[in-house]
Amino acid sequence: MGKLKLNIALHKIVAESEPLQSRYDVTEKFAFELVKNLSVATKNYSADFEVFFDDGYWSQVNFAIHLKRKLGTVVSIAVISENIGKEGYLSCEDITVLRGGGIKFCSHGASHAALGVYENDIVLRTEKGGQYRNMPRGHAFVLKEEEIRYQLKESKKQLAETDIETERFVYPYGIYSSDITRILKEEGLYSKAYTCDEGLEGLKTPPLAIPRLLVDNTLSVSDWVRKATSTLKQGS
Repeated sequence: MGKLKLNIALHKIVAESEPLQSRYDVTEKFAFELVKNLSVATKNYSADFEVFFDDGYWSQVNFAIHLKRKLGTVVSIAVISENIGKEGYLSCEDITVLRGGGIKFCSHGASHAALGVYENDIVLRTEKGGQYRNMPRGHAFVLKEEEIRYQLKESKKQLAETDIETERFVYPYGIYSSDITRILKEEGLYSKAYTCDEGLEGLKTPPLAIPRLLVDNTLSVSDWVRKATSTLKQGS
């Protein structure tokens, strides 16, 4: 079976005194307790553990470094390349600090446009053709092949301009399909791609469909730990 790995995805980290504006916002205390407990749980099952921070928010900088220094956690930040330098997001200086702190990086697309759209719980087929152009963040448009290629290629290029070299891609909104993974393979820019599917990463995991546990604030820390521990137990 080989060694298994638990991946989790977090988003915006807020101070205890700040309001939670989204179900994906979590407090510093919540996130730290969760990571600390999952570090113990994964060790108990001889599994590896990695924490992903999606979107590249400014609030992730100090906290990511704190996790690395205090707990020795493997931490990666999935960066929306066009948001670098915008208010509330990572600056080039932040990226330099994070790299110096041992933090890794992944691409999260150029604009965070969804590469696919669900209809009746199925991702629609990707139409061929289209223009090689950017598309806005969100699910408003069904991207065609050339628009998907733009998200993959321009993100890679823009990240390289800030000295981020990565072969890992995190699907915006966790949405992917056989069409989308085919395009990823054809471009050959990324050797791994990450979803929001639940499960563990192992030797037999498809490299372009690696699961991550998407954490939100609808469950308590103890509930998330139980959920992750159950996954580890089933996989062991």
